[in-house]
Amino acid sequence: DPMVLAVEAMLRAEDGDLLEALVLLEQAAAQRLQDSTPLMWLGLNLYVAGYVAEATPVLERAVEMDPLVGINHGYLSMVYLAVGRGEDALRAALRARELGWPPATWVYAGHLAGGGERERAAELLGAMLADDQPYSAEIAAFIAALRDPVVARSLPADNSGRPPEELLALGRSGDYLDMLSQRAASGRLDNGIGWFRSFWLPAFRPAREDPRFFAAASDVGLVELWETRGYPDGCTRVSDDAGDRLDCRGGNE
Repeated sequence: DPMVLAVEAMLRAEDGDLLEALVLLEQAAAQRLQDSTPLMWLGLNLYVAGYVAEATPVLERAVEMDPLVGINHGYLSMVYLAVGRGEDALRAALRARELGWPPATWVYAGHLAGGGERERAAELLGAMLADDQPYSAEIAAFIAALRDPVVARSLPADNSGRPPEELLALGRSGDYLDMLSQRAASGRLDNGIGWFRSFWLPAFRPAREDPRFFAAASDVGLVELWETRGYPDGCTRVSDDAGDRLDCRGGNE
């Protein structure tokens, strides 16, 4: 049963055995599928590990198989952003939101802001407030921070259980990396996918090249995966006075 394999794979991923998780997900995705979940999980795990080129066709297949599942469009939007297909990414993010999965719009807005398009990001987030969103207060706070540097500097770094990805977009990657590395080192990193998913976007290349990112990646099993399977697209491992880190100058800008 492909879903049994896929669930086992996700449990392995939670335990840090990312290589075995990918092997099991690939086996599940190769079987005759009744729904797109194994494909989506495979594409998602490839993407979060930095294998964005591999993840793209997998998530496209998931969308083709189940075009009315919002999360499929949402993660496809993220890989499209990572490979430089911004217009396709926006269409996929908006479609995901129409289908009830708004996080891709949040990530897209963060990418815009990280690239300097703060007003455009604020407008996109403003459209989300018209929906019945569970995180309306956080969206409104993000919009205010995008439009006021004082608010951006004072925005709490940890006011909920979710990863505060907006810190990356607001130029506070140091705060985000400190939180990530501390939680990963202590074994208290819940929602690892949420913590790592924005690092592969072009706007946040400096953050993924920070030694704190590499340390956190090591703590959750990503470095072991990279050493065995290969490093992320366009990235190599380097060591200098600051410590081990990624150099991703060969990736998308």
